[in-house]
Amino acid sequence: MEVGVDGTFLEAGSRFTGMGAYTLGLVKGLVAIGKGEALVLLGYGPRPGEVPACVRWETIPTVRAGRLSGRLSHQFQLPRLIRRLGLDLLHIPGVSLRISKPGIPFLLPCRLVVTVHDAIPRVYYGKEVPPLPWRLEIAYCLALAAAKNASAVITVSETSRKDILRTLSVKSDRLYVVHNGLERALIPDARKCRQVLSRLGLKAPYLLFAGSFEPRRSQGLSTRSESA
Repeated sequence: MEVGVDGTFLEAGSRFTGMGAYTLGLVKGLVAIGKGEALVLLGYGPRPGEVPACVRWETIPTVRAGRLSGRLSHQFQLPRLIRRLGLDLLHIPGVSLRISKPGIPFLLPCRLVVTVHDAIPRVYYGKEVPPLPWRLEIAYCLALAAAKNASAVITVSETSRKDILRTLSVKSDRLYVVHNGLERALIPDARKCRQVLSRLGLKAPYLLFAGSFEPRRSQGLSTRSESA
């Protein structure tokens, strides 16, 4: 089976986001289990440096349309490239809320798998905080409409699965939970951890926050700090 993976989250500006890390981890994981030879990464611009050598990189032809270039290229040029390559399946590893990002094609000549990491735009925005700006809302609605055509939708936790079933039009028999993995290099060494904590003068309990300063994350941090 020839499998394509949307590699646009590995490009500049997205590589060090959560979806960039997820995409790279997915590719490396498939290579590790011997599936790298049949794997094709599809994206714009040069091949990302961290992609394993056995994985093919195919550049998607670009429709010149300013900020909409990526979105229109994904809708019209990506399906043509997939047909030419003879791919059996395309995996899109995330849903972007920006209209300038590629999004999800509506019509593909192969099966589609989409990873929807959460349903935060539906369960958080417009309830605990103001609604999404209209541009982001349009991009999200377009992505969800295209994802309805997917043969399978992957999410990363049982909580997200329940949220998606409750708020999005995804059928339960097409929705699967596949937990995020952890790179071996990130598994902490207990002795080194103690040395770092000692050097920093930290004692348990402590909280390490490595997320962005979005309200939905910083509010949770504030609540924990106040209750500590």
